[in-house]
Amino acid sequence: MLNDPEVWRTVSVEKYRWHPEWYGFDQEKLVKFLQKCKEHNNPKIIYKEAVTQFFIFKDDEAVNNFRVVAKAGHMESSYIIGLLGLVNPTKGEEDAMEWLCHLSKTKKIDMQSCRASFLID
Repeated sequence: MLNDPEVWRTVSVEKYRWHPEWYGFDQEKLVKFLQKCKEHNNPKIIYKEAVTQFFIFKDDEAVNNFRVVAKAGHMESSYIIGLLGLVNPTKGEEDAMEWLCHLSKTKKIDMQSCRASFLID
């Protein structure tokens, strides 16, 4: 089962922080687990890394990662893409409104969850 990429893509990683450098040598297995999830494009890991890249390291490349996981249906990433598009309308205000309206229409948006997802563990 662990050879199935879908397992790595969908396994829950909510309780883990995406900061491999924060883990000690005694947690090598956990770091390998998180890296394997990232290798298989686990949206939650990509999202956690993008939040760190964008908001802490000011890396604009993280926006692409937000888009990738938003397209995979990740609610918080869709919300961020929408907000960033509204803040920087030269990148496409209409596109931003599409992301936010889609979330609103599907009633998938949970504002408290979106806000909580910004908290860096």
